[in-house]
Amino acid sequence: GIGYTGGTIRDLSQRALDYTPPLPDNAPESERKQYGQADRFSRFIDDELSALLDSKYRIDTQNQAVFGHSFGALYGLYSLFTRPERFRHYLLVSPSIWWQDRRVLDWLPDTLPQGIGIRLGAGEHEGRNNRPDQTSSGMVAQAKILAGTLHHLGADVRFTLYPNANHGNAPFYALTDCIEYLRNVWQR
Repeated sequence: GIGYTGGTIRDLSQRALDYTPPLPDNAPESERKQYGQADRFSRFIDDELSALLDSKYRIDTQNQAVFGHSFGALYGLYSLFTRPERFRHYLLVSPSIWWQDRRVLDWLPDTLPQGIGIRLGAGEHEGRNNRPDQTSSGMVAQAKILAGTLHHLGADVRFTLYPNANHGNAPFYALTDCIEYLRNVWQR
C-alpha cells in the first residue's frame, strides 16, 4: 500500500485530497484545500513511485493491479476513466461514486481498452451505520449500475455483494477474492 509519512496508519485528510478527482472550476477554495488532487497523486505514482519500485524490483508494467476501498476505489475509477492503461486490473471495493454528486462519472469514457479486468464489490450493509454521508450514498446500487455500464464499455467486470459486510469491513471480505482473481490471471 501507499502510505504517508505522518506515522499513522491512515492520514484521512491527505487521503481525501489525493484520491478525489478534480473539482469543478467554480468550487470554493475551502473545498480545494480538502479535495481534488487525484491528478497530482497520479503523477507521483507515475513519475516517482514507479521509478523507485522499478529500481528495486522486476515489475511487469503491462500487468499491474490497483486495489482501493472507498475514496481509494474512487481514485481507481478516476484512473480507469482517464488513463486506463495505468493498470490492467482494477480491484475496487465500496467505491465512493456518490462523492460530489457522482462527479467521477464526468470522466466516464465511451469505451475501454480490451483486456481490462475490473472487480467491484460492496458490503450488503453499506450505508446502514447511521452515518448520513453513507446512508444517502446508495453505494451498493451505484456500484451495481456502474458494473453494468463498464461491462457494456467492453471491460471484464464482476460485481460482488459481500454478505454481512459494512463499509468498514468490506475490504477485508473482498481481499481474498481479489487475491484469488489476481492469482488466476497472473498464472495464465
